[in-house]
Amino acid sequence: MLSFQDELLTMKEAAKRLPTVNGKPVHPSAIWRWCRKGIKGISLEYMILGGRYLTTMDAIEIFCNKLARRELETNNDKEGS
Repeated sequence: MLSFQDELLTMKEAAKRLPTVNGKPVHPSAIWRWCRKGIKGISLEYMILGGRYLTTMDAIEIFCNKLARRELETNNDKEGS
């Protein structure tokens, strides 16, 4: 759970801190989608304060690690079939 003790970032601030992918920056709307819709059933942790969506770099790291684990599990299931 996110806390006010964490460095809370807007979607735009978080996008600026992420590395580029194929030479292109991650768009803030992509981070918003990760929060609201998720990917493969995994959502990025966020909070809403004053109508703004906020997350942390730690939450993004956890989200990415969960996605990587899910991808490995999916690949292992396909190989075992």
